[in-house]
Amino acid sequence: MPRSIQSSAAPDTPAEVEGLPADYKAKRCRYCKHWSNSLCPWPLANTVLTNWSPLLPWSRGSRSKPMGDCCKVCYIVWNQGGYEAEYGTEDRFVRCCDSNPTLLHSFLEKRTQVVKMKRADPHCRFRVELNVGPLQSLSTSKASTQGLEAPEVHFVELSEYEKEYGAAQPD
Repeated sequence: MPRSIQSSAAPDTPAEVEGLPADYKAKRCRYCKHWSNSLCPWPLANTVLTNWSPLLPWSRGSRSKPMGDCCKVCYIVWNQGGYEAEYGTEDRFVRCCDSNPTLLHSFLEKRTQVVKMKRADPHCRFRVELNVGPLQSLSTSKASTQGLEAPEVHFVELSEYEKEYGAAQPD
């Protein structure tokens, strides 16, 4: 794993949690390094994520079979924090973090803010651009040119054509 993606806040090995299937394979978030069987830092009871209780919700899947490579919090920060629009793919973001580790710091700061919001109000909806950080705007442009032009077509009265070019050939 690239050095820039490592986080000291998460343990290096997954914890043992009762009530999970015997074939359960813990996943590790590629950003914050928390495990799919880590305890959730906010209460999940009576929320839309109740089914995950007491575990950290994962981006996709279910409590007994998490899918994807990041936790729900990092997934939301990725989507709403402008990272998807700026970097296009998660792999490109990871490569950029390898060359400039401070990118991951800003990502993890937004993640910390989202966790604080959920601790304060477990029913809050995520709107990162409003509550966590400024909205980042990007501009893109695309230009295209065509090398050939279509021939000009004109409609002419038959009498005018015959005056200039003679009798028309029947087709």
